[in-house]
Amino acid sequence: MAVLTDLLDHHPHPRVRLQALNALTFIGDKARPARAAIGRAAHSDDQYLNYAGRYLELVLDRTYKPSTPTMDIQATIRNANRVAPSGL
Repeated sequence: MAVLTDLLDHHPHPRVRLQALNALTFIGDKARPARAAIGRAAHSDDQYLNYAGRYLELVLDRTYKPSTPTMDIQATIRNANRVAPSGL
């Protein structure tokens, strides 16, 4: 738990942080000690960390429902338009 929490909070590469968050998601309730780090990920500027963190927060809080939005669709569209090659 300590290693995953540290990776999630401090690793410089966001995809390593995302993998730590994914591992925490798969261990379920045992991830509760990492709740503060998960919350920080849920407020990350990185959209993947943000979405995955929001989802895990809801699951750990037992408030997740399939109808609960965990993604900001408009932000995803803006990001896609920003990085898409011209002419598409």
